[in-house]
Amino acid sequence: ERERKPKSCPSLRSLCEKAARQLIDLSNVAECAAFTEVVHVPGLRSYTMEYLERNLDVVLASGAWSELGEATLTEVEGRVKAVMRKRREQAEREAEREAEREAER
Repeated sequence: ERERKPKSCPSLRSLCEKAARQLIDLSNVAECAAFTEVVHVPGLRSYTMEYLERNLDVVLASGAWSELGEATLTEVEGRVKAVMRKRREQAEREAEREAEREAER
């Protein structure tokens, strides 16, 4: 007979992180980002930063960015630069492929 491993109970910290992620929206993302600057909660920090990145246009337009701390602004800037660099590289590769196709014609 196969021995079953007992399921481990999720930690209170992981349950709180999960609940907090579900509550983040545009009205409180800046506050959540500020919280994660001072309280070490890596999963919540990561989720908050991803949320900010996905909704950056709305955050910038709403003025909520002014509530972001220096560390968060620096991290958002780094993430935006990485996304822009990746898009630029993709566009360059596509242009090179197009030029190769044109040269073959």
